[in-house]
Amino acid sequence: FADKIVPILLYLTSLVGITAAASFAFLGNEEVSVGLSNAFLHTDGLVDDLRSFLQRSRIPLSNINSIIDYAALDAKLIFDGTEYVTEDALKIASSFLGFYSLHSKGLNESNALTGFESALTEFESKVQPISLDVQSML
Repeated sequence: FADKIVPILLYLTSLVGITAAASFAFLGNEEVSVGLSNAFLHTDGLVDDLRSFLQRSRIPLSNINSIIDYAALDAKLIFDGTEYVTEDALKIASSFLGFYSLHSKGLNESNALTGFESALTEFESKVQPISLDVQSML
């Protein structure tokens, strides 16, 4: 009798344990499935919200781009023809040289050549860079 009862009890105990483990696994699987479904649902909502945000943020960026384009066109129209700043500075420098070529003999004879050369050098070192800076700002 003991030879039959012990294996039957062991079999029934194992059957109950396996059934309990299977039911716990089934319940856990359901919770994991629900959790994963919720995670994907919220991720999908996040992607939709991000897509909406990017579409809405494109409008101001497009408007800013248009404003910049119009401002560049306006600035080009306003400052078109302002190269006179550089051209006039170059004309003044060339007029110094023209003055020297006309009056070099008189400058040499009156010992005024060093004053003329220092004036030309000072003009080239101080005035021309300023005129180039002004031109680049315009």
